Formats: sequence, structure tokens, C-alpha cells
Amino acid sequence: MIRNSKNIIAIFIALITISVAYGQERNSSNTKILDWSIDPIILKYDAGIIKSSRYKESKKCGNISFKFLELVNFKGFQLFITKKIPHDNNSDFLSGGITFSLDCTTQVNLTKDNIRFNDTTKQWELSKEDQEDYIEGTKLKSDQLYQLHTPNAFGWVHTMISFDVMGGSYTKIANFCLFNNKKTKQLCGFGNSQYIPNRKQLGTTKFDYTPILIKILNTAQFLDDK
Repeated sequence: MIRNSKNIIAIFIALITISVAYGQERNSSNTKILDWSIDPIILKYDAGIIKSSRYKESKKCGNISFKFLELVNFKGFQLFITKKIPHDNNSDFLSGGITFSLDCTTQVNLTKDNIRFNDTTKQWELSKEDQEDYIEGTKLKSDQLYQLHTPNAFGWVHTMISFDVMGGSYTKIANFCLFNNKKTKQLCGFGNSQYIPNRKQLGTTKFDYTPILIKILNTAQFLDDK
């Protein structure tokens, strides 16, 4: 993956995560439920009015539950991880934590440009290009891939490091997809999972929300699947 494209992705994510969308949330005794079946209010979007076809497609996903109530909130098509990391002035984005935009569809695609499922090993794999992509001037790999296994779904979290030329800082970008075991629904999302203020802190886990994100996603269940 070309380094400049990652910088563009980081800018795109920063812009889109502050936009408003229309998902809904319900609570049960020990879970929070992302309910895709509730009719949305027509809202303005960056590219105009949200198309009804997108809503109709998302509605087919039904309900998806998550545990860790103290960490999870939903607003529109956004997942908020509300845990604030101590002494992290950069985790104040929106709700005092970090935000991931979400999308759900029944048009399942198990292969992305740089990620594919290996039917032999039953594992997700990065493209050779991303496996060999190092942060410029270092021996640190930019891309990492994590496997997800939930009670009735499977998927991946992919992270990559982007460099801010103007600020001299770095950002870890995370995107993910979960597929129900029937391979008839997929929930995907993306956002920034770590702010790295300078080159010296590359490779550290300081202020990194990626482990928390993985922990939450591994509790997801597609409740309408029988």
C-alpha cells in the first residue's frame, strides 16, 4: 500500500467520523443492542440526502448485540468506545473516548483489496504488499491484522500507521469487518485507534484503543440469526 494513500485515508476518516448518521441503540440487562430495524429520520449527509436503498439494505441486518456496557455507546452509525485512557489528552474526541463509523449490509464480500480469507488455514491474511509495508525509515511494520471470533460471527481488524507531515505525528487507523457464520450479513467499521505524538513513541501501546476495540467486537452477536 502506498504511503500517501494512507495519509489520504487518515484525513478521510477524520472527516467522516464527525458526520451524523441514523442507527439506533437499545439496552438489555447485560448487553447493548445496535438495532438496524428502526426507521431513520431523513438527515443531511456529506454527499446529499442518505439514499433509502442504503437504509433498506442495513435494515436487513436486524439486531447486533455487544457486551461491556461501560465501554460501548452507539449514536447513529457510530460506535463510541467511552473509556478514557488516563492522562490521554487526545482521547477527548466527541464523547471522551474514540469513535468508529459503522455500516451493515447483507451484500457480503469476504475479500477486500488487501485482505482475504484462506480456506485452508481458516485465517484472514493481508496481501503480500501490506505484509512488507514498513513505516518509512524504521524497521516497524505499518500493517497488522487481528482475527475476530465471536459467538456466531468471525472477521478481522486491520490497523495501519499514517504519518502527518505537517504535525510530525502518527495515527493508527483501524478498520474491521464481522461476518455472521451464515455469511449472509457483514458489519464493517473504521476510525482512528491510536494517536502517536512523535517518532519516539512508534511501536508503543500508549493511548492505543485497538485492544479495547478487539475485546468489544469479540462479543458481537447477530441476534436475528437462528
